[in-house]
Amino acid sequence: MKSHWSLGVFFLMIFSCSTQPDRLENNNPALADIPITLKRTDTLQLKLPIDAVNLENLLFEPQDDFTYLLGNRENNKIQWLDETGEITRELSIPKEGEFGLKYPIENLLFLNKDSILVINRFNTLIMDNQGVMKSRYELREQETYGSYRGIHLASGFPAMFLENTLYYPSSLFGHEQDSKLIFKYKLPGNKAELVFDFPENYKKGYWVGDNYSRFFTCPRPDIKSIIISFPWDNHLYQYHIDGQFEQIIASPSDIPVINPPANSFEDRKAKGLLQVRKEIFTQFEFGAITYDKYRNVYYRIMEYPLSEAAIDELGSTPFYNARDFQILVYDAQNFDLVGKSERLPRGEFVKTRQLVKPEGLCIELVQKSENKIDYQIFTLI
Repeated sequence: MKSHWSLGVFFLMIFSCSTQPDRLENNNPALADIPITLKRTDTLQLKLPIDAVNLENLLFEPQDDFTYLLGNRENNKIQWLDETGEITRELSIPKEGEFGLKYPIENLLFLNKDSILVINRFNTLIMDNQGVMKSRYELREQETYGSYRGIHLASGFPAMFLENTLYYPSSLFGHEQDSKLIFKYKLPGNKAELVFDFPENYKKGYWVGDNYSRFFTCPRPDIKSIIISFPWDNHLYQYHIDGQFEQIIASPSDIPVINPPANSFEDRKAKGLLQVRKEIFTQFEFGAITYDKYRNVYYRIMEYPLSEAAIDELGSTPFYNARDFQILVYDAQNFDLVGKSERLPRGEFVKTRQLVKPEGLCIELVQKSENKIDYQIFTLI
């Protein structure tokens, strides 16, 4: 039977390293007075079709006639699935013609039963829940901005749709501080606009290359804003969807401050890559930011420091799942820090793969079951 983590198919939702180095024993006493209000409760298991593979993004939108949507990259099909994993219907997306997608599906956005967006980095197709094709847009970001900087669609970095406009995280490819964060497409239309500058105080950190290309977005259609979490900044940042910076959401004093590894490019070069990495990864790091509309709170991942010995052991291996972490809970009205989870072990969760349901925050578990996805449910008490 084909493993469902080989290349080929994905879901729509809103990294993992097998190396398990020693963690730095730091229980973050600054958070000692913050109560544990987010607790593990039940688990959620989603059953998949027998041939489902490489589950990148999951859209869990219970409706009258389907539970979730599956986009199949191998055959360019959209499949409607019920809670048992059975396919209730499917639609082949043509590669040519008026509604053709020449390249494989990369994202799905379910807006309502009249509008489902089927997306790759070159085209967006809009159809309804019955599979009726309505319109297709060609997105010309490669022609406009060159091949060095492209749309970044991956697990944990989904497309967003607000006010009839598509927003895609950009791939910065080392252009660092001068790059912008988001590709913006106003529909109908096919020209991209790059929006959202890096915060000035973040630019001063002189972080290592790929730390500029990773950031986490949280759309808020109700306030026409996008909240962004940067890995090396304890603050959050709010941008209006027109591209204007709105505010720094100052971090509560309980949350650790991260010290930049260098004061200039020359300083960074003189220290060398290994030393800079050590100065970064022996500190806390921040990850995905997720809005819970049922409880009007935000959840933000905070990862614990690694010891220098652990960093030496990892070498050039990515650190994506090498840290213990905690989930911080913010009140969405004032961004007060109102709670946290317990400290959670490294290697158990796929932290970028989250969904919010009435039962709570669901984070995908690394441990796989045959033709199933397992989630841990965290309930706010």
